Amino acid sequence: MNAQDIPAAQPAIGGKADRPLFRKLWLRWITAAVLVTVLSTVLVGGMATYLPLQQTDRIGVPILLFPLIWAGLFTATFLVRRIGWFTAALAGITAIHVFLIFRHLGAG
Repeated sequence: MNAQDIPAAQPAIGGKADRPLFRKLWLRWITAAVLVTVLSTVLVGGMATYLPLQQTDRIGVPILLFPLIWAGLFTATFLVRRIGWFTAALAGITAIHVFLIFRHLGAG
């Protein structure tokens, strides 16, 4: 058996073998550094408006959850296949929580 008879290795997922592991790496880092931090911070304020907790726990629980939320979203930024969709989803969740915060502040 010659080396010419051995078929070339094919990529496991069906993509091109010369493609980099992370496409649009700059967008992943911007999303991870900026948007995930902004979303995590806004989530802390937004969760205080809809969590069914007593008044004293409405601030403490989201603040305790902040590191977990940030770490989960930061890790997910590098695990998703379609970073554009993930960035759009993060921006949408941020917009919803900003709306909840403004609505809560306006009602009070």
